[in-house]
Amino acid sequence: MQKSDTPFVRDLVFVGGGHSHAIVMNMWAMQAIEGVQLTLVSDVTHTPYSGMLPGHLAGFYDYDEIHIDLRQLCKHVGARYILDKAKGIDLEKKQLFLANHPQLNFDVLSINIGSTPARNLVPGAELYTTASKPVPIFLEKVDQVLAEEKKEKKTRIFVVGGGAGGVEIALCLDRRMNGQADIHILHQHSEIMEAHNPGVRRRLFRILQERGIQVHLNEEVTEVKEHELHCASGSIYEAQHIFWVTHARGAPWLGESGLQTVGNGFIHVTDTLQSITHPDIFAAGDIATMVSWERPKAGVFAVRQGKPLFRNLRRHFAGKPLYPYHPQKAFLSLIGTASKSAVASRGPFVWQSSLMWKWKDYIDRKFMKPFTELHKQAKPEQIYSQPKDYKTEIKEAKRRADIRCVGCAAKISAPILRRVLKRIAEEWKELFQKDGVSIGLQESDDAAVLEVPEGKSLVQSIDFLPAIVSDPYTFGKIVVNHSFNDIFAMGADAHSAQVLVGIPYAAQAIVEGNLYQLLCGVLDAMKAFDAVLLGGHSSETKELSLGILANGFISKNNTWTKGGMKPGEVLIMSKALGTGVLFAADMQLNAKGRWIDSAIESMLQSNDEAAKILRKYGATACTDISGFGFLGHLAEMLEASGCGAIINGEAIPVLEGAKLLIQEGWRSSIHQSNQEVLKSITLDKGKADKNLLELLYDPQTSGPLLASIPADKANLCIEELKKMNFKSAVIGEVIPESINIFVN
Repeated sequence: MQKSDTPFVRDLVFVGGGHSHAIVMNMWAMQAIEGVQLTLVSDVTHTPYSGMLPGHLAGFYDYDEIHIDLRQLCKHVGARYILDKAKGIDLEKKQLFLANHPQLNFDVLSINIGSTPARNLVPGAELYTTASKPVPIFLEKVDQVLAEEKKEKKTRIFVVGGGAGGVEIALCLDRRMNGQADIHILHQHSEIMEAHNPGVRRRLFRILQERGIQVHLNEEVTEVKEHELHCASGSIYEAQHIFWVTHARGAPWLGESGLQTVGNGFIHVTDTLQSITHPDIFAAGDIATMVSWERPKAGVFAVRQGKPLFRNLRRHFAGKPLYPYHPQKAFLSLIGTASKSAVASRGPFVWQSSLMWKWKDYIDRKFMKPFTELHKQAKPEQIYSQPKDYKTEIKEAKRRADIRCVGCAAKISAPILRRVLKRIAEEWKELFQKDGVSIGLQESDDAAVLEVPEGKSLVQSIDFLPAIVSDPYTFGKIVVNHSFNDIFAMGADAHSAQVLVGIPYAAQAIVEGNLYQLLCGVLDAMKAFDAVLLGGHSSETKELSLGILANGFISKNNTWTKGGMKPGEVLIMSKALGTGVLFAADMQLNAKGRWIDSAIESMLQSNDEAAKILRKYGATACTDISGFGFLGHLAEMLEASGCGAIINGEAIPVLEGAKLLIQEGWRSSIHQSNQEVLKSITLDKGKADKNLLELLYDPQTSGPLLASIPADKANLCIEELKKMNFKSAVIGEVIPESINIFVN
């Protein structure tokens, strides 16, 4: 979260992590706006820098060299990060609709989501071709093509679109395919790259000919069928792979939401980069078209708009007049030829040289350096601008925070609670009523009353966590899964829960929004295993936090314990290890965003189904691996059972990036104490990998279940777990030697 002690009183939401927003966020790290909560919503964690994309496609740059890690950038800046796709706006209520989150409130919205080729205009194009954007899908397809088994006959590849992007893609594919592809460009005009001067067009056309890339001009595609391009001329071209690099279009939901759009769905903005119909909405990059300036959709303008956007956002919040942005008319294009040479194009000027490539490489690396070396930068001391139009609100929010009482006086106000509870009761009706609940949340009484069914036992567990991620909704889901792991590890069915919520001090509207997001996450996770919310307690606190009292029921005398293991059984782990070290490194910006995405995906997977499968195949003992790490929780099982274990280190599933971070020396803060506790057991490390051994002490959040089952049922059990998308494995066997652990 942002580093200011000033409570938030305004919400600024960024949609998309394009070049303009990346620049604004990097500047925000040093010059944030006091009292403004910044949130970035993006459907990708790693956003590509378009200037280096052809070089990556040609094999000159690796993945991380050309991608901005938005999760790291948000942590560096102190912004919230929500990994999701925007799908609409309620302009009147100022709410952003997301694909997999509750609606998000905003005071000011800025959109920088780029554009995609307009495949919707040609029948079959969306079904049978791969567009050059979104870039992650495009790169995934390119990797598939490169990985295909080479055959005697060359792979036939068509690139539809002969602009600069299409030409660069064709040249790069030719280089990467290393003579194993027959590459064609299909273009509807009489010359390629008509936006550039004749010298550039002739130079690139000659290079294409020299490389053996065939160019088909005056060919307008009218229909695409599987492996076929049908043109207005009557020509039909066969192709194994088709890449679509034609004119761009904006996301349809922008116009459908009521924003004024022009051309092919682009937001119409003034010279100040504001929507001409909604001044609280800004837009930049390819998705925006300026009223007074007609410019091509090029990355150079997205980069140039970063500073003006930042300046005008600050002035907008300060209640000051905004400055107009006047884009340059002529700009330099450096078009790579996939041979570490580039063609320079500006107005009538053209020049090809390896020096142009070196210059381009220097410019691109200079742009990317602040983003790729965030972990090397000192944490910035932010300078906060003083907004004038809501200065009174900031003063009042500070006053409330300074005199905030403790004890029960720290509760979130009754009006906020009533509004949020009424809202979630309407949206989540099914999660407030359940058999066995005599008095629950709907009755608004002093306490919940549960009836224990005949022949059942009540199973309870409680957990409390400070925020591990900045997204309240995702955090709520993680804590639910973490807390109910104890219920599932006892073999019980989830029933209900109470929550203890801590929401950071802020303006009342922001507290309400954050509470709603958090509770929606809680309810969404509980819905997966049919549990209900009984009630809870809330407080305004310095940091976001959540505690959960989880309830479950189990048939009497049918409870799993840690002490039921028997020699000869095998040990099964339901999910992968590594969350502790990953988030320890993430706090210092040393974990890649995609590693954290993978860890969160694992933490969002409930062990409910895993427990049911383990019971089906006769599990005799079970525990969940959490704060004491794999070895700590295994030792508890062995001590209770009077057994030992042989662990197959190579079989243990590990989250991406975890072993590398262990190797680099990263450890969770309780890693050492986990090692100290285990000094009383006999641990034979054998020839086990030392980095893996260190990982076995790593504390886990919403981690795996560890269970013992009969050896003859292990294969069927693992097969069923994997069908349910668990990264499960048989990781060892139980032996008679008491409290001995042998790691192979």
